[in-house]
Amino acid sequence: MIDCVCSVLLTYKMINYSIIIPHKNTPDLLQRCLNSIPHRDDVQIIVVDDNSDADKVDFEHFPGIGDQRVDVYFTKEGKGAGYARNVGMSHAKGKWLIFADADDWYLDNIGDAMDMYLNSEYDMLVFRQKRVDIYGVAKEGKYDKMFDVALDTGNLDDVKYFYACPYARFIKREFVENNNIEFQQVRYSNDVMFSLKVSLFAKRIKIIDEPIYCVFESGNSLTRNNNNLKNYYVRTKVALDVCKYLNSIGDNFDYSPILLSCYHNLLLASKLVAFCLLPKIYRYVGMKRIKTFIGEILEKDYPKYYRILKR
Repeated sequence: MIDCVCSVLLTYKMINYSIIIPHKNTPDLLQRCLNSIPHRDDVQIIVVDDNSDADKVDFEHFPGIGDQRVDVYFTKEGKGAGYARNVGMSHAKGKWLIFADADDWYLDNIGDAMDMYLNSEYDMLVFRQKRVDIYGVAKEGKYDKMFDVALDTGNLDDVKYFYACPYARFIKREFVENNNIEFQQVRYSNDVMFSLKVSLFAKRIKIIDEPIYCVFESGNSLTRNNNNLKNYYVRTKVALDVCKYLNSIGDNFDYSPILLSCYHNLLLASKLVAFCLLPKIYRYVGMKRIKTFIGEILEKDYPKYYRILKR
């Protein structure tokens, strides 16, 4: 069930940008994110609350209520950010889709980017991003090298297959709807398949060497702070889903390094659970890769036994 609080009806306006923000239990950070979005008549802001806790959120004064720029939807199922983003997309009216996390914010040049690329013929525009920690210290962006390669060589493979986050992008809404692209409704890594499909189906992608978005590394998000069995299991399953999908469309890109990296974390968390997934891992990486993978683990973590086996 979804309750909606609409600040203003947007149907009579020409909406060029729909900004979709999933939220759970961080109203102060959400307000900061909303404050960073320029006041424009052509921008629709959609906040989807993922069943926040009443002891952490004052629903009567929820961020965005009373703001004519913002539509707020309250979901009751608590199905996660992927579901919340899908709800947001179902209400989007803009020419372009833009995604944000509630604890992040846009940089001052976001409005200039909107003006510059409004009538772009590309299916997707991918911008750089900044990252800061809780002390405001800039952090090295894990995607910076992908951008450097793409800009220097024109090879977009890293961006297509490994750039999982949906934010810092402008994506044509019509293109997404025509290809029936949605977020997975999983607790972790819900954006991986969405970002992959968007990148694979987009015929025209432009990489822009300018940040428009700041990622806040608070240490408390699902991405950065849930080093538990469920986390590793779901991430491994998502990586398996990617391999299965690539296989189904005949794409021969080798995604196995990511799959094995996820599987390694799962193996450390629970050898029993990891063992149960081994047949599926084998299907996509093959026996040779598994032997190499196990050998690398033994060499690193159990050097004594590795030397014995190598005799």
